[in-house]
Amino acid sequence: MTMSLNSHFLSQSLIVSVDFGSTHACARIYDESCRSLAESVLPSGELDPESYWQVLCNLLSSVLKSSHVPSSAVYCLGLSVQRNTFLLWDRKTSKPVSRLCTWQETNASAYASSRNNTYFIKALNKTGKVLYKIVPCTKFKLASHFKLTCIFVVTRLAHMFDEDPTLYERCRKGELVFGCLETWFLWRLTGGRAWCTDVSCISTTGAFDPCQLGISPIIMNLVEMSPKIFPAICPTSTFYGEVRFGPLGRSPEELAAGIKRVRVTALIGDSQAAMLGEGCLNRGDAKLTLGTGAFLNVNIGSKAIPPKTGFYPVIGWAQSVRSNAEESCERIADTKLSNVTYLLEGFNSDAGNTLTRLKDSGFFRSYSELEEILSYCSTRFDAIEEDATPFFVPSSLGFCESRKMHTQSSSPEKALTFVNTNSVLTEGGVFVGLPAGFDQKALQKRVRKAAIFAVMDSIALSARLLIRSANTQLTSNISVLRVNGNLTRSDWLMQRLANTLNLPVERSAISETCCLGAAIAAGVGAGIWASYADAVSRSRPQSTLVTGVSECTNSPQTLKTRFTPNPKCARRMDVRYTQWTSVCARVLKAHNADCSATCPPDSITLNFLLKCIK
Repeated sequence: MTMSLNSHFLSQSLIVSVDFGSTHACARIYDESCRSLAESVLPSGELDPESYWQVLCNLLSSVLKSSHVPSSAVYCLGLSVQRNTFLLWDRKTSKPVSRLCTWQETNASAYASSRNNTYFIKALNKTGKVLYKIVPCTKFKLASHFKLTCIFVVTRLAHMFDEDPTLYERCRKGELVFGCLETWFLWRLTGGRAWCTDVSCISTTGAFDPCQLGISPIIMNLVEMSPKIFPAICPTSTFYGEVRFGPLGRSPEELAAGIKRVRVTALIGDSQAAMLGEGCLNRGDAKLTLGTGAFLNVNIGSKAIPPKTGFYPVIGWAQSVRSNAEESCERIADTKLSNVTYLLEGFNSDAGNTLTRLKDSGFFRSYSELEEILSYCSTRFDAIEEDATPFFVPSSLGFCESRKMHTQSSSPEKALTFVNTNSVLTEGGVFVGLPAGFDQKALQKRVRKAAIFAVMDSIALSARLLIRSANTQLTSNISVLRVNGNLTRSDWLMQRLANTLNLPVERSAISETCCLGAAIAAGVGAGIWASYADAVSRSRPQSTLVTGVSECTNSPQTLKTRFTPNPKCARRMDVRYTQWTSVCARVLKAHNADCSATCPPDSITLNFLLKCIK
């Protein structure tokens, strides 16, 4: 039986795909029909380059073992990764010389602020505004509101070099290698033979010019870096190199028997992979990833559009134009892009991370308990249409750049945007309207429930702010929202989203859409499928999931569910959204050093609340 099973596998081109996220990593094996044959999930582990590499190896071993698939049956590998996490390593030894610097870090805030106040940035912004009025193109719009933020790799990398100039000199000389997580994994898998990134990952680093599809010389001039320290920018789907190390590496005996090495045929950012996995190939398709942060992506087609402040045009995916299927990036990097798809991206960096902090502090123990608390609280608080209900102002919120707008505008919503830099609300966000007596043990249970409700409700309200702002930039409004990520396990939150947005919300039948997206990209890169549309058409009929329980969450997977807005809730959610934007504007003004407004008397920061309730 095993021999016939193995023979069946060997007759196919199996794809291994990996999604390496902030909290967990998942690997799946797919066949030529885009059916998932096996899955393995592990915690991401310690935030360390070597630990991450070991987790990747353990993950690949685990998925092969659980599927009973021999590694010799695997043809190609696709990698989806958390974006904007980088490190430096030694070119000769491949040993890391820096820690992993993640997208959530804010220690470069002072550096970013000082650079943003330079004449260079002010002149860039002013020139961009003038030129955009004359020629309203994407490039000038981007220049008009460009700012360095900690979310960008280029900001944190420049700060690292500023603190230790010898690191930059060693990078410039070629002694050290810079790369984000996808580049690090590729380097280790190929034994240092491929030093590449893909266009989707590099497009979110802050160093990329989406109009020219390359490293921006203007930004390089600003941060005083050479573009030569960046890896080669390749299409999402191409032949990056051959796996020589790790569980997918071939033994000498296998190579002698004529078994070819596994090919790495796709690198892609996790948000973009989720878009592919959700089948968002058409212009106007929208997806919201609800994980550590909340990332909204909208397919805007083959051209970038002028974005509003807080939004960015990023690359979703691109194909290779190479005709020689045996030519890899190990010898000559594939830098020509074809069929480039752009996405409009906006994000709220303060989503699941706040909920995790509440869980770690004992506010709830499991998702089933969370659902019970939310159901109880919504019955109680939603019956109140006054300001007496609790609200949470996420630390990622800020004011739009125009001082005149946020001091005089009659609409608080128009004054708000997601700055995602924690430059004003530095204490983890602010609660307003929690029950009095949070320092009394008898009342702490009520306070915990109210805080949980306020945080989860703010995720839905923040999504409405993102989507309403995105709609003003699109030719037609978003008509349905696809969602994925850990937080989508909450049925309460899914229905709350639908009611708050007044939109149908679709939760995927596929528990790990990033893995599917990486598999689609890898299959296209390997020539298994001719196009992304071909691959997506094969994956859509798959309505069942791999059975089993996630090793990270210890919860069963969920089938696709469509949540439709309840018409009876429309007015109530409109009122609550208006109340929330007003509260947010008032809190932000009170925390802004240039404003004389006072914070609501019943406000408390998240950090202080967690200290009081233990």
